Amino acid sequence: MRDVGFLPVPEFASAMESQAGRHLLALEKALREREIEAEDWNTLDEAVFDLYGLGEPDRVVIRDGLLRAGWQWGEGREASIVPSDSNVEIASYAKTFLSVMDGWFSARKKRHMRAEIVDLPRGAALRVVRFVVEDGPGQASVSVIAPNGELSDVLARIGKRLKVKIATALSAERELRVHGRNEVVIIKPAARRHWMGIAALEDADAVVAESFSGGGA
Repeated sequence: MRDVGFLPVPEFASAMESQAGRHLLALEKALREREIEAEDWNTLDEAVFDLYGLGEPDRVVIRDGLLRAGWQWGEGREASIVPSDSNVEIASYAKTFLSVMDGWFSARKKRHMRAEIVDLPRGAALRVVRFVVEDGPGQASVSVIAPNGELSDVLARIGKRLKVKIATALSAERELRVHGRNEVVIIKPAARRHWMGIAALEDADAVVAESFSGGGA
C-alpha cells in the first residue's frame, strides 16, 4: 500500500479526454457487453497504467504488489516458494534488472550490460545470474547457459574467478551480490519470491550504489 500510495494520480476530468482515457472508456464499454476472460484483466491493467502515465518500473511495483498481497492466503504462500524457472521468472528478473542498468549506460553510450542465467536444475537450492559489462554501445541481452557441473561446481568457479569464499559468505547471507571488475554475480534462493521484478529493481539500485561506493560482497 505504501508503494502504491506514492504513485502520481492524474487529474481525471482532463485525463479521460486524452487518448489513453478514451481507450480506457472504450475498453470498459466493450467488456460490459461480453463475457470477461482472464487476459482481459491484464489488458485493463495496461490501459489504466497508460492513463496514469506509468513507466515500466512503476508497473512492476504494482503488479508485484498485487501478487504479494495474495501471499496472505495459503495458495499464495505456496506459490511464492515454488522454485523459479530459468526461462520464466529468472529471465524476467534479468530483463528488469538490465532495464535499470541500461538507463545508466545509455547516458554515455560507451558500455552496455548483458546477463547470463545459469540453467541450474529445478531442484537446486539456489539460482545464479551473472551480469557482465562490455565495452561499446549495444543492446542488453539475456542468455541461458549450461551449468557445466553441479551447483557446488558453479559456486566454486565463481569464487575462484572473483576471489571470494562463496560457501562461507552464503553461510552468513542468504543473498549475495559478488562484484568483479566488469561483472556482478547475484546468488539467491530458488524460491520465486526472491526473483520478482520488484526484487530486480531493488538489486539494480543496490548494485549502482555499491559501484559508486566501491562496496559489494
